[in-house]
Amino acid sequence: MKLGGVELELAKLEVLSRAGELLPMDAGSGLETRLDWRFLDLRDPKKRLIFEVNTMAQAAMRAHWLKNGFIEIHTPKFMETASETKAELFEVDYFDRKVYLAQSPQFYKQMAMSAGFDNIFEIGEVFRADPSFTTRHATEYTSVDSELSWIDSHEDVMSFMEGWLVNVLQVVKDKCGEDIKEYYGFDVVVPEAPFPRLTLAEAKSILEGKDHKLGEHDDLDPEGERKICEHFEKDSDFVFVTRTHSRETPWNVVGYHTWSDLA
Repeated sequence: MKLGGVELELAKLEVLSRAGELLPMDAGSGLETRLDWRFLDLRDPKKRLIFEVNTMAQAAMRAHWLKNGFIEIHTPKFMETASETKAELFEVDYFDRKVYLAQSPQFYKQMAMSAGFDNIFEIGEVFRADPSFTTRHATEYTSVDSELSWIDSHEDVMSFMEGWLVNVLQVVKDKCGEDIKEYYGFDVVVPEAPFPRLTLAEAKSILEGKDHKLGEHDDLDPEGERKICEHFEKDSDFVFVTRTHSRETPWNVVGYHTWSDLA
């Protein structure tokens, strides 16, 4: 072996610890076995890549926020009241009183904006006591939150999100694209802005043509979102649906291809 122009020759080999049996898992082991031996499972470069992509994506998110004058905050994860609906709260004994695991940093974001922070962001854990068994819900997950002050309309928010997402995916493609192609067999596609925009009424009209009818006051359901994404997949992996009935926001962003595909 050559190292800096010096050739090393092995003179002695001593076995310090002999393996008594085969490893408890291999590349073909099922999920339950992999999770039982997770520290071994993660030595697989394919599994490690998930964490590398996550690291690069978060770094790109923060870089874009900071470039645009955002301030990062870290909000408490114990709360005395609900952020949204009390039905989805985890109750915790906190010394001599009852508190709840945070569902969202929403209250704290709003208070920070009132304090003059203007544009803020947080990447942190949130908790939902939601017994759903779908991939769209989780009792604990990492939430990516940002808030913008002094906007003219939701068009400003959508415009910012487009630039933010394009930048994040470009960094992931540049840093991890070749490995993703090697281990998972697909290319990271960086979308072009602007993303398609349509109203909820227009989305429902498209869905009716696909034999998926929604009620007059219904928001898009998961199947409707999938069909809308399929409708636009030749042009974009993302689409904005505006003028929805949601009480929280006048628009939704729908994306069919997500990084959960790597899990």
